[in-house]
Amino acid sequence: MIVVIWTCGICAGRLDYYTGDKIPRNARVCDGTYLRKWDYVDLYAVIGDTFCPEYIDREPTLFEKIKMKFMTVDLKVPNPDYKSGFFRLPDLRGQFIRSNLSK
Repeated sequence: MIVVIWTCGICAGRLDYYTGDKIPRNARVCDGTYLRKWDYVDLYAVIGDTFCPEYIDREPTLFEKIKMKFMTVDLKVPNPDYKSGFFRLPDLRGQFIRSNLSK
């Protein structure tokens, strides 16, 4: 069973469990994938940059390693996709989706 997020129309942003063999046309698997904002306008209007971290875990470039050696800086590396035309889907692999309907 996987979790999908609907990408367009009135259902944009809705999460559902899915067990079929083929992902529906207007749905994407919630696996942390980056998508182009202009390709998924309805979905981006709902979730925005909520799941797009400013920093990611990746191997620093040589320049970044040198900078870290001589300066006191955070070891986090800037995410090149952050606010550059892409947004990220939530990564819900292995998660149990539940609601928090507190009043």
